[in-house]
Amino acid sequence: MTPMNFRKENVPEGLLKAQECFEQERVKLPYISADDKLKMLVIDPRIFGTYSNPPCRPYDINVYVHDALTTPNDYILFGFDGHGVASQGMHYYAVKENLAIFLQLKTVDPDRINNLFPAIEWIFESLKKANSKHLIPDDARLLIVESDFNGKGWGWIKGYPGKIEETKWHIDEPILMSAFNSIPDEPVDPKAWWGNI
Repeated sequence: MTPMNFRKENVPEGLLKAQECFEQERVKLPYISADDKLKMLVIDPRIFGTYSNPPCRPYDINVYVHDALTTPNDYILFGFDGHGVASQGMHYYAVKENLAIFLQLKTVDPDRINNLFPAIEWIFESLKKANSKHLIPDDARLLIVESDFNGKGWGWIKGYPGKIEETKWHIDEPILMSAFNSIPDEPVDPKAWWGNI
């Protein structure tokens, strides 16, 4: 048994199927934490994640965004979904303690998708560092939506159920980098922080 075969045998089936599917689409796998890789499921032949019973198809992004505003779920869901050729998209939804990110990108440009994926990892890592330094209020969640079909923007949710005031919903491009820049890297008074974001 070669080392490569040994590694392949120890990779969860869901992750292997996801790799095969994304290779066929000429798209790299998006950011997946080590813990989530171990829990990876095949939800549909082209949809993968840790959400064992999602409420609907990923194409219906608004259901997932509403869920992120109202419940402290923890999951990752990604893959390819759509209603016909014109609306086919790559979906990447990750909802963690203080992050809810929803990407819904047309599959006509694999390079664009691949170029956005590193920003996701930067956001995860930056939030992890900010949390370890207690720089983010416990009841805060960064919500990011980048959809080619349903709009774009980002903002911070306070508590559950949460909402984002219209004046606190940011649509400045590029969305991922703008949201990334809102993550604190030094101590901030929580009251002042909520007023400035």
